[in-house]
Amino acid sequence: MECISRIHHRSTRMKRLSFAFLLILASLSLTFAKDEDAITIRIGAILPLNGPVSFMGAEQRNVLVMAQQEINSRKTGPRVELIFEDSKGGGSDAILAYDKLRRQNVKYVVTTLTAPSEAVKPLCERDRIVQVALSVHSDLSNSTKFMIRPYYGLADEMKLIASYIASQGGKRMATLYVNTPENDAAINQHLKNFLKAENIVIVGRRTYEFTDTSVQPQLEALKSLNPDFIVTIDFGLMYPTILRQASALGIRDKILGGLGIMVTPPLPRELSNGFTFAASSFFVEPTRNYTRFARAYQARYKSKVTFDGVYTYDALQILYHSLCHGGDTVSNLRNRAFHGISGKITIDTTGSGHVAMDLGRFNNKGKIVRVTQARMANLRQLKKERPKQ
Repeated sequence: MECISRIHHRSTRMKRLSFAFLLILASLSLTFAKDEDAITIRIGAILPLNGPVSFMGAEQRNVLVMAQQEINSRKTGPRVELIFEDSKGGGSDAILAYDKLRRQNVKYVVTTLTAPSEAVKPLCERDRIVQVALSVHSDLSNSTKFMIRPYYGLADEMKLIASYIASQGGKRMATLYVNTPENDAAINQHLKNFLKAENIVIVGRRTYEFTDTSVQPQLEALKSLNPDFIVTIDFGLMYPTILRQASALGIRDKILGGLGIMVTPPLPRELSNGFTFAASSFFVEPTRNYTRFARAYQARYKSKVTFDGVYTYDALQILYHSLCHGGDTVSNLRNRAFHGISGKITIDTTGSGHVAMDLGRFNNKGKIVRVTQARMANLRQLKKERPKQ
C-alpha cells in the first residue's frame, strides 16, 4: 500500500509540474505574441507645414493622425509612429526634412506635392527607402524602383477629357493652365497624344502663375483662335475668375475643368450651370465610405476634408497594409489594386496610381450630375451620323 501511495503521490506531482510547465509555455507564447504586436513602424511624413500652401499640409497632417489612431486602435498588428517634417512646399527644404528623418532611422517616407517628392526621390533610391509620393504628376514614379504614387493623376484626367471632346465632335481645342512642370507634362505630352489619336489639334496654349488674379488676356487670345473647347488645369481658387471672365467674353460654354473643381469656392449658378469637368468618382457621386469619413473629419476638425486629404489617408493605409501582408519592398506595392475611402486605387508596374474618375456636370440647380461613358459614346455616334449641313 505504501508503494502504491508513493506512486500516486509521484504521479500527482508530475501532473502538477506538467501543468505548471504548460502554463509557463502559454505565458511565454502570450508574451511573444504581445511583443510581436507591439512592433512599431516609424514612418516619416514630409509635408508643407509652413509656407504658401501650409493649408494643405495642415489637412494632410490631420488625416495622417486620424489614420494612425485608427491603425493603433486595432487589437492586433504593428503600431505606427508618424514623424512629421516640414518641406515648406519646396525641394530644398524637403531634402533637409529627409535628412532629419534618416537620422531617426526612418525607413518609410510619405511626401506630398510634386517639387518636394521629386527632390527626395533620388535620396530614397540611394538609401533604398520606400517612398509614397502624393503628386498629380503621373510620370513621377517612372524612373525609380522605390516609389509608389497612390494619387489622382493628371494623365488619367487628360484621357477622360480627350474622350469627352471627341464624343462632342470637337476638332480644335485650346488650353489654359497654371504654369507648373506637372501641368505642362499633362498638356504637352499626355493630352496632346490622346487628342492626336482622335485627330484633334491644339490650336493654342496659355498659362498663368499661382499669384495671378486675372486671366483676361489669356482668354482673349484663346477666343481669337476660335477653339471648340478650352481645357483648363487649376488647383481650385481661380475657377470662379476663369468662368466669370470667360462668361463676359461669351466663351464660358467652351471651358472644361478638372482637379481643382473639387476644392473651388462655391460657384454662382449662372456660372456653374452646364460646366463639365473631370474629377474623382467619390466627388461626382459621393459614396457611403467617403461621406462617413468626411463627416468624421468635419466633426473633429471643424472644416471640410478635400480630395487631397482623402488620398493622403488612403496612402498611409495602403503602405501599412502592404507592410503587414506583403513585405517592405515597393515590388509588393506595385501591380496591385487597393480599396480605400477614395474607392479603387490601382498601382501599375511603374508605381503610378490610377484612381476611380468620372466626368461631372453642374445642372441648373447647382447640383452635380454624372456624365456617363455610355452617354459620351452615344453623343459621339450621333455626331458621326449627323448629316453635313
